[in-house]
Amino acid sequence: MRIAITGSNGFIGRHVTKIASRSENEVFAIGRANIDLPNPRFHECDLHDHETMRAALADIRPDLLIHLAWYAEPGKFWSAPENLDWVSSSLELVRAFVKAGGKRVVVSGSCAEYAWDDQCLDECATEVKPASLYGQSKASLFEILRAASPILGFELAWGRIFFPYGPGDRPERLLGTLISAIREGKPAIFSSGTQQRDFMFVEDVASALWALANSSVVGPVNIGTGTPVPVRQFVEEVADQTGVPVSLEFGKRDLPDGEPQSLFAATKRLREEVCFTPQFSRQAAIARTLEKEGLISPASP
Repeated sequence: MRIAITGSNGFIGRHVTKIASRSENEVFAIGRANIDLPNPRFHECDLHDHETMRAALADIRPDLLIHLAWYAEPGKFWSAPENLDWVSSSLELVRAFVKAGGKRVVVSGSCAEYAWDDQCLDECATEVKPASLYGQSKASLFEILRAASPILGFELAWGRIFFPYGPGDRPERLLGTLISAIREGKPAIFSSGTQQRDFMFVEDVASALWALANSSVVGPVNIGTGTPVPVRQFVEEVADQTGVPVSLEFGKRDLPDGEPQSLFAATKRLREEVCFTPQFSRQAAIARTLEKEGLISPASP
């Protein structure tokens, strides 16, 4: 099978590409920057340059498209006009993929597509009612592609990702804030930390997307653990594992208006239809992250 992956240099995409490159498939990374892996073939391409993108897909002729690229600048992506560009370019990408003979499309969606009125967000029951331009853009793209899929003749699977963490987290994000503070010897500043989130290790997120890609499941599938964890507890668990003294200052940062107290994924479709369960416990995932960040020594075999 020939597989095209966008966003292969991204936080999640690099792990999906690594998994795919270990398979017996032909893997092609499409984007502006190459990924440092031996197996994927790289096609340099600005996905917003539609003519070049169409030519790349016509040349690759992939059977499977895993579309992970999007504008993701922390703090800015929620309301960035670039979201509109990505809706347009994603539609052109899928049309070019189908024209080149492609049959199955997997796209990374977001829990931001849901109304955040409920704590447990269920892809089969929870209302889709985004509160941000980012969430609306993802949700609108899904609805357009879902309507187009029987007409154009492709399968669409949509992974709604919750709260990933792992090595390479940006300094503006929760885990990155703590790691940066430890490295710089400064206090780590957080909100109250009482809110609960469904944190999932980035390697498990990638494995779940790969399992979804290789299944016959279509439609939205939540990518999460199904377990809400208080932000403060998560931060303290990471700090404890480092063994490095660090000042954790909770309540020093305001929460955005409308921030829900608890959000977590219903995972029945992921578990029973995709047949996926996370490989890493939270403790093991944190340890693996800190090892890769060089903050703790690798465990003895």
